Amino acid sequence: MLKRYLLAPGPTPVPPEVLLAMARPMIHHRAPEFDPIFAEVREGLKWLFQTRNDVLMLAASGTGGMEGAVSNFLSPGDKALYVNGGKFGERWGKLCKTFGVQASEIKVEWGQAVNPQQVADALKKDPSIKAVYVQASETSTGVSHDVKALGEVIKGYDNTILVVDAITALGVFDIKTDGWGLDVVITGSQKALMLPPGMAFVSVSEKAWALADKAKNAAFYFNFKKERENQVKNQTTFTPTVSLIIGLQEVFRMMKAEGLEKMFERQGRLALAMREGVKAAGMALFPKESPSDALTAVCAPDGVDGQAIYKNLRVQYGMTAAGGQDHLKGKIFRLSHMGYADSFDVITALAATEMVLKGLGHSVKLGSGVGKAQEILMAGIVVMNTPGGNTVTTAEHTMSMICAMSRRIPQATASVKAGKWEKDKFMGVELYNKVLGIIGAGQIGSHLTKMAQGIGMSVVAFDPYLAPERAERMGVTMLDLEELFRRADVISVHTPLTPETRGIINAQAIAKMKPGVLIANCARGGIINEQDLCEALKTKRVAAAAFDVFEEEPVKPDNPLLALDNFICTPHIGAQTIEAQENVAIGIAEQMVDYFTKGVAKGAVNIPSVAPELLPRLQPFLTLAEKLGALQAQLVQGGIERVTVEYSGEVTTLSIAPLTIAVLKGLLSPIMEHPVNYVNAPIVAKERGIEVKEIKSTDAGDFTSLIRVRVEAGKASHQVAGTLYHKKDARVTEIEQFKVEVVPEGHMLLIHNVDRPGVIGMVGKVLGDHGINILRMQCALEKRGGDALLIIGSDTEFPSAVLDQIRFSSNILSVKVANLL
Repeated sequence: MLKRYLLAPGPTPVPPEVLLAMARPMIHHRAPEFDPIFAEVREGLKWLFQTRNDVLMLAASGTGGMEGAVSNFLSPGDKALYVNGGKFGERWGKLCKTFGVQASEIKVEWGQAVNPQQVADALKKDPSIKAVYVQASETSTGVSHDVKALGEVIKGYDNTILVVDAITALGVFDIKTDGWGLDVVITGSQKALMLPPGMAFVSVSEKAWALADKAKNAAFYFNFKKERENQVKNQTTFTPTVSLIIGLQEVFRMMKAEGLEKMFERQGRLALAMREGVKAAGMALFPKESPSDALTAVCAPDGVDGQAIYKNLRVQYGMTAAGGQDHLKGKIFRLSHMGYADSFDVITALAATEMVLKGLGHSVKLGSGVGKAQEILMAGIVVMNTPGGNTVTTAEHTMSMICAMSRRIPQATASVKAGKWEKDKFMGVELYNKVLGIIGAGQIGSHLTKMAQGIGMSVVAFDPYLAPERAERMGVTMLDLEELFRRADVISVHTPLTPETRGIINAQAIAKMKPGVLIANCARGGIINEQDLCEALKTKRVAAAAFDVFEEEPVKPDNPLLALDNFICTPHIGAQTIEAQENVAIGIAEQMVDYFTKGVAKGAVNIPSVAPELLPRLQPFLTLAEKLGALQAQLVQGGIERVTVEYSGEVTTLSIAPLTIAVLKGLLSPIMEHPVNYVNAPIVAKERGIEVKEIKSTDAGDFTSLIRVRVEAGKASHQVAGTLYHKKDARVTEIEQFKVEVVPEGHMLLIHNVDRPGVIGMVGKVLGDHGINILRMQCALEKRGGDALLIIGSDTEFPSAVLDQIRFSSNILSVKVANLL
């Protein structure tokens, strides 16, 4: 039997829920029961396309939508411009030729993205061009084009529309149709929408509809105006794909349950894991820049036929991928991770690829790509632990084991159940007045201390990380390890298993202990050398031992410890109480609430944790740190090389690791394509080769606390600093060499100017003429007659026309905008 995997860039896998929805009995598309389904899907399309306009639904593949995007908006003889960077870019040219459109081509090398300046230059040369056609994601090469930047270019041309083939982009990464000025956006059902082939979807702006009113190309089936008229009435012009629309209803319910932002984040994480896994396995990516998150195009290694890789993936491992097209046939292969995909699709694809390459005689270390992908996929997941949830129950279990072995309770129980009554055989020892030696006085060790003291035992401990003051409060005598071995009657270990603690109790240690010592291990297997302990139990050098954990679990039946009468054990049940499991469940639920509502992960094992009592004090600093990072991101120019975060004053008494991560999150979020969060910010910085430093200082100058962020980028150094007013309100106090007092929120206009009369008046007049409300204004002076910094806060964006008018005025050195929403 060969299990099948579908990793082609269309069609993509269809979720079971969607398949079941489409399997419902057929209904008529003009029947009343179809109306609410169609209406719900129409609203879902607007949500996904991020548009206010109706999205047309056509019974066709995505190419049908592409054809309609030519025939509905252009007349024979009209001029168009198309980007040809792959097989589907070529298709735009063929469609234009079919409908008599004079199409100019911007030829882009396959594997590269179009430079928006090329489009701008072409339009400047010929403003009569009525439409620009481009792919958001070129499926044949795995490259994405910057359609957001192209939208900015087209905005300057009232009679030119931007048409975007987003067939392998929509639903994979963020495409703001209205926000980016994308006039026509097309996608198909069989890609990220997780449906079978058969539907095309087209969003049309009012600007494009105005062009459609003048178009003279004949269109019957793909008549967008007629389709729009019918969809307004909640109908289609022709018979729709009823089952697919019902399936799409289920798709949108799944997507909305995940949310757009999280969906894009997941797709981006899968794409990153695939790309880095490919490189770790010794292969090269085909895209030279701007790789698409929908699929990964991989160069076949030298001497290996890409078609053979593609074929063997399918024949040997049941995995359908895609090969190269045209001149790339045999040179590349393509792996999709869009739509209904998760971490294990990426891992499976990488594992199969490594095995295929190995089978074809290529030198590849098995697991190299898989391991790298696993690291990345784990880095995007907050892993939380609830260490306090089972503290009490584990300490109680340890105490129970100590009591049981001191009085030989399990052995006596077995004897009675065997029909014997051997009172004299089971002589025990009292624990009263005995010395309990605890190795590792953490939470469990501390609780065990209380219980031992409660039955009259004295407690000594070895723990190099325990402060003397805390030991004194616990009533514990701190000893070095050898002295503990000499003085303790009972020894219990409560440390993690590390290279330093592995085998900490061995033959040499046992030789230093009191004869007849009792030893308990309810912490981690491997802390005690089992073979050495076994020998000591046989000679009675160790009177008894009790284990809840073993080096190898489940413990093997032939483990020699199990044959000894003075050894008792349990199957790792230290945390197995009803109360402990409830505490853990409640604890993790509370931690998840804190993470999703406050952005702070308590007990996380893969990001710095924050003690609950510190959260109220730390949270305002987290906000300040992220705002400072975000401000820097919008002030610096060039590649970021180094980030130095200096903490001064009272803030140094807090845990600064989360604050540095917050700075990185704010700094990297505006410049990264994919979401940056508290989990992946340090990883993103490392991947980008950014050096991160932390400096502490007790002197905060005029402030109680101060955070200063220095960023070195583009051979220049930039700095901003901030503090908290009233211990909760963030304020920026320094921007470059200027001392300021700025509320870091909303839209900020920063004007670096020469200190001359009339500058403020000019700026105020320009803003007033454009109806821009000034919420805050501040002028910072370096020295009289020197440079000044004018900072203006508004609740609305500053249009480019306003910025240009100010920028080209006299005495203006630079104009920058920062959005701190």
